[in-house]
Amino acid sequence: MKWISGVRLWISIFGAGLAVTKKSTGKLTPAEFRAAVKAGKSFPCVLLVGPEDFLRDRDAQAYLDVLLPLEQRDFNLTRIDGETASAPDMRAALGELPLLGSTRVLYMDNPAKLDSESAAVLEAYLKAPSSALRLVLVQQEPRPEERPPKKKLLKEKPLNELLSSLLWIHYPPLKDDKRIDWIIKYLQERGKKITDEAARYVAETSRSSLYELAAKLDHVALFVGDADEVDILAVQRTAGITSEVTIYQLEDALHKRSLLQCLHLSKALLEGGETVLGLAAYLHRSLFRLWQIKATDRRRNRDELHRRILGNQHWKREAFVDAARAMPVASLETALTGLLDLEIALKTRSVEADILFYHWLCEVMPRGRGTPEPVAGAGS
Repeated sequence: MKWISGVRLWISIFGAGLAVTKKSTGKLTPAEFRAAVKAGKSFPCVLLVGPEDFLRDRDAQAYLDVLLPLEQRDFNLTRIDGETASAPDMRAALGELPLLGSTRVLYMDNPAKLDSESAAVLEAYLKAPSSALRLVLVQQEPRPEERPPKKKLLKEKPLNELLSSLLWIHYPPLKDDKRIDWIIKYLQERGKKITDEAARYVAETSRSSLYELAAKLDHVALFVGDADEVDILAVQRTAGITSEVTIYQLEDALHKRSLLQCLHLSKALLEGGETVLGLAAYLHRSLFRLWQIKATDRRRNRDELHRRILGNQHWKREAFVDAARAMPVASLETALTGLLDLEIALKTRSVEADILFYHWLCEVMPRGRGTPEPVAGAGS
């Protein structure tokens, strides 16, 4: 019967505390909760749940700062973990009174992992919470509406019997546009401005948790020192990918048809250990993406097509679109054909690889940028 008790506990936890939230769902958005915390409000019990742990834990800490001054924490704060807490632990924690001031806080991780006996203790408490105790429950698992309990269990105890002065706040994973906004705001709070290109690059190439992303941004802010702006080169150099920095610069120079810059960057890459075949393959892929982007003109779903074409380089979308607009199809096809011949020659016979690569650059560049052709703009 342990799982039945767990389901009942979740029903109790997620039941709406109407007197507190004035919402029939019992749910606040993270922004609404932060506004309430900023206004100094407190609640008998809150549940912060969801996979975006950095935002969830930061808001829990901010709420704790409102509930208890730092000097009272040693006397009025109890921390327990639902995975290891026993029923006697729960009774003792829920029955404690403040030693200083008028408020005591019970901070519990993993309330969903309480055993059946401990869950029953918490469930009983939630029906009549103490005015001197504030519960802060933090859970990473999905909310129950993502895995609803069976209807017959709901009928065993009417929901009205389990409603308490409780609200809950859900922290879903941030989508790409929200991650970019978060990156910009995070660095703004540290007195730095990040360029749009750099913010998109960080969001597209960092799929780790916000904890790891925050550590990376802190490193970047430290790396740029007194500079006010963080650009993409600073981000890449902080990550130690100096070769990738130069390859991206070579790609940009190729798109702009700058022969001298291409020769200089190619020489630096080859002297740094890159192979001609590797450079040729990378530039072949880049030029082929330009050719694909030109083919999306007048397509209704070009935004999604650009994302599919560019993949992890979607952060450079505007640069690719501008380059595709400037390069005639004939020039692109000539460059691609020349690269294909170069790759075949490198794989099939012994040749002076770097000389052939430089020759290809000189053949492609002088042809000029030609008359710009209409291509769907990045903002379309």
